[in-house]
Amino acid sequence: MQGSIRDMHHAYHGLLTLANVCAASSQCLPSPDGRCVATLLPTGVHIRAVERLDEVASVVALPSDLSVAAVISFQWSPSSQRLLVATSDVILVAAADAPTGEQPFRAVIRNPTLPVVAKPTLIGFGPSDDLVCVCSAFGIKFVVFHLQTGAAVAIENPKLFSSAAVCSRGYSFRPASHHMALLIRTDGKDFVCVRDPSALTPVATWEPDTIDAQGLIWGPDGRWLVVWESPAHGHKILFYTPDGHLFKTWTGATSGIDKKLPRPGGDSEEDQDTSSSGPHAETSEVDELLGSGVRLVQFPANARLLAVGDASRACPNASCQRVNGGVAPNGASHSARHLRK
Repeated sequence: MQGSIRDMHHAYHGLLTLANVCAASSQCLPSPDGRCVATLLPTGVHIRAVERLDEVASVVALPSDLSVAAVISFQWSPSSQRLLVATSDVILVAAADAPTGEQPFRAVIRNPTLPVVAKPTLIGFGPSDDLVCVCSAFGIKFVVFHLQTGAAVAIENPKLFSSAAVCSRGYSFRPASHHMALLIRTDGKDFVCVRDPSALTPVATWEPDTIDAQGLIWGPDGRWLVVWESPAHGHKILFYTPDGHLFKTWTGATSGIDKKLPRPGGDSEEDQDTSSSGPHAETSEVDELLGSGVRLVQFPANARLLAVGDASRACPNASCQRVNGGVAPNGASHSARHLRK
């Protein structure tokens, strides 16, 4: 007992010592590999190794025209080798550390979204440390900067731009090859544009079978590009090949609404055994048929299934049923229907 109290005392003393050494900041990020912690301060970005948090491993100096109070994006690169700090008109990308004797990487982008009408809705790394993506306010353009070549490719009329979360649904990079797929809207129609990973020139463009597409995503294996319709237009998910050929369409439940609606007496038109499934199973099916459609989709790492979230009362951990060649769990607040390829 005394040993435990002594250990707690030493741990508390260590925390107090660390608190006195580390300056407070609302901008603090762990690296993706979990080895470092970056803290954004007016004096620069302080980087500490997790093993030695009481020591500052390196400091990344900020440009004189970059104000910490105006920062709208602060993140690590996918490889944990670089950091991005951005305001509306200045983007800094710098190496977190550099080998002894080498000049650390450092790039500054000024006025990335001319004309500046408002702060960009999204600034962040692409699939590699050399790509930076910027979506301007009001969807004027989507810009991709290549830090090694200094090239910038501007794509007009990105469809989704209202916020960073919404904008992130409007583009996706294909795993391994890094082909970029972007959802654009021109003349009141949706288009999917796939671009080459090196020069970002268009390699395929097509009009998906949607009225108001709300997102796209590549599968983890890169075989399919999935596009989903607005929830206002029911359940609809389209599976395309990388060159734009439609492979499969998923539209939710296959049974008719008239057979699932409960009668005034409480029974549905079909006689169903509710002793095992419970009253919530039938309610979930009615919610799926009459409720709004797809809101979120997510692939697992093996790319064999697709989890679909809508507004029904289904639960991914409950019993499953076959739906259009897929598996549909039923049960509580959000559904997670799984589509097999």
